[in-house]
Amino acid sequence: MASSVQYRKILLITTYTYPDFSGSGRNAFYFARFLADEGHPVAILTFNRNMERKGTEAVEGVSIHRIPYFPVNVFSKVLSLLTILPNYIYYVFRNDILVVYGTRIPAYETILLLGRFMKKRVIFRPLLPGVDDLYSLMEGRRKMLRMLYRLLFRGVNVYFSINRQFAKAYRQYFPDSGKCVEGVQGVDTDRFKPADEVERKRLRQQLNIPGDILVLVSAGFVIPRKGYREIIMALEKVGIPFLYIVAGEYRFREHHFLRNNREWAQDTVDMGNKILGDRIRFAGEIEQVADYLRASDLFIHSAEKEGFPNALLEAMSCGLCSLVRKFPGLDETFCRYDQNMIIYEEAGQLPGLIEKFGSNKQERDRIGKNAVKMIHERGSFQWVLEHVLL
Repeated sequence: MASSVQYRKILLITTYTYPDFSGSGRNAFYFARFLADEGHPVAILTFNRNMERKGTEAVEGVSIHRIPYFPVNVFSKVLSLLTILPNYIYYVFRNDILVVYGTRIPAYETILLLGRFMKKRVIFRPLLPGVDDLYSLMEGRRKMLRMLYRLLFRGVNVYFSINRQFAKAYRQYFPDSGKCVEGVQGVDTDRFKPADEVERKRLRQQLNIPGDILVLVSAGFVIPRKGYREIIMALEKVGIPFLYIVAGEYRFREHHFLRNNREWAQDTVDMGNKILGDRIRFAGEIEQVADYLRASDLFIHSAEKEGFPNALLEAMSCGLCSLVRKFPGLDETFCRYDQNMIIYEEAGQLPGLIEKFGSNKQERDRIGKNAVKMIHERGSFQWVLEHVLL
């Protein structure tokens, strides 16, 4: 099947990508690397904010093109369209398959229109319910704008829903369309893979993690919706020894897109250190997320609002037993309680779950093996390639 598109050029369009730690941007980069390894001509189109990065570079076999963009104020954003729109025309014309990652892309509507006009295969992947699901995009719009958005999204070839809420909203507006594909966004199974006991011991030594303690891990930006404060308060009540590692950026620089969370993030770090002391470690901005996951025993995810967590896919792919707070739109045919993860309702349940599964390696291994199996069946980049791109 892959051979039928091996000469078709694929363009992934995203707001951020490597070296930024945006989840969707990193996922796009890993997917592009997978496609390149499979022999598909692929590139990433993103933005060069205030000219802080290289305009074009190749990273691990992936070509990254950055359009100059100056998001200092409304006036500079409008002026940036003078460079953004010609680049859109150029790159849409030169590629055959367009994958659009959400609506935070400046003037993304232009890409959808150009793709339809130039008869390209357009795949749209929304990112966060309440932000870029179709209901949120349509609600409160004037009649003419609603008609425009209907035209835009009717023209996409695949609406890639990574959350049941996305699919529900899409079918509310296009009940007879067969263009909505439901699934998770995929994970790099070569990088995120289980570690045996020998490898885990080596990784712990390398990362300066004690070899004889229960290691809990979470991954993702230290921002309010990720639920870190709730986790910290719950962990204070855990009655067995542990080390909790937060593998997520919290020192947001001046022009970082999450800079408004700087004070909250630092307060959370201070809170964690005060409450948990040497039982918590904030790893910060790191590239070795896979190593931390592979060296750990339990993964904790506590965000109440998600599309589908990239970090959860990565933890599952590493064979971790994951404790996951139920979020709206969770696909329970993929996230199977007591089979490939443990789903809980509120942070107050965490102490009991950590003590139960932290003391039972056999159960952790059972759930972790089922998680890996599900990833290879329905959560790999190969699945996305076959069911979404082709």
